[in-house]
Amino acid sequence: MLPIPDSWEQREVPGRVQYCPVGAEGLTVEVGPMVVRAELPEDLLERGLRPGESLMDARSIDHSTQSGWPLRIRQAAIVDAHGVTCEYRVVASYTFLIFATAILVRSPTQELYESQKAEIIAVFERAQPWLRRVEPAAIHELYDLEESL
Repeated sequence: MLPIPDSWEQREVPGRVQYCPVGAEGLTVEVGPMVVRAELPEDLLERGLRPGESLMDARSIDHSTQSGWPLRIRQAAIVDAHGVTCEYRVVASYTFLIFATAILVRSPTQELYESQKAEIIAVFERAQPWLRRVEPAAIHELYDLEESL
């Protein structure tokens, strides 16, 4: 569960939800689905780089949410073949038991990200696992009876 501020605009993107903080034109916060830990891609910072683009000044910080959920924050500038910054990215990855999810922040500049950083990090830190549904699970959802016979 991610406590997104009411002021952030929400957009539907295939496979995830995207938010845009007010006053931060061009900055997006993409929330991925909860997946089995092994299925969470390791290359989220690098994903979608065009030929000649690379990461610069990549760094990683191990952190935790307010509820104790492990959180790793990775950030880097994306530069073109001439060393000019094209984009600034931040990935917040969460792991909980066998589950994982990630949030990708994309900003046209590091300065724009830095101007929104306090609010974005606060959102990262307030995240917590939400594995419950409103209705109880049926036995067939928990155990495959056909495989055991």
